[in-house]
Amino acid sequence: MLGLGSGDRREEFAAFGEDSDDRKELYRRHWVELDAALGTPFRILRAAADPAITFELRPSARSAIPMLAVGSGGQSLDWIARNAAGWATYHRPPAVQRDRHALWRTAVDRSASGQFRSFSVALRVNLAEGRTAPAEDIEIGYRIGARGLVRVLESMREAGTHHALLNIVPNGRTARETLEIIARDVLSVLD
Repeated sequence: MLGLGSGDRREEFAAFGEDSDDRKELYRRHWVELDAALGTPFRILRAAADPAITFELRPSARSAIPMLAVGSGGQSLDWIARNAAGWATYHRPPAVQRDRHALWRTAVDRSASGQFRSFSVALRVNLAEGRTAPAEDIEIGYRIGARGLVRVLESMREAGTHHALLNIVPNGRTARETLEIIARDVLSVLD
């Protein structure tokens, strides 16, 4: 899977000689170009390349690479449902997230009826010392113990989330230690 967001900082656009005010159109145009290049078979869009230049993606993909819209890129949910394999949004309180999921399902039913489109949530996780440490809200996530994280992920799955994108917050452990705890105490428990 490949997640694509539009970016939101003026300096990011300026570094590429672009104006951030054009981000909606840039996102849409670059999406189409990247989709063509990553498709099977890949295509080069003439407007995007010098006709004398050819390229070959190596290694060639065995199948199309699913592209997820991260955020909205200034596009409507209907556009995302038509063009993306799924939508990744940020963590919100459960009641708000249920509403976001309902909006997504409605857009998929309207714009890509009968097709699977995933719903993903980016979740910041500050893994607490104790496995049973209760959940404390942090910006777009939780400070939480491993057992609580299992419950949160199960609850997200029951609410319709297909993928959880864990953004691990530094907390004094090495990244390796944190990932080992998540593998042992969280992922091994989930089906």
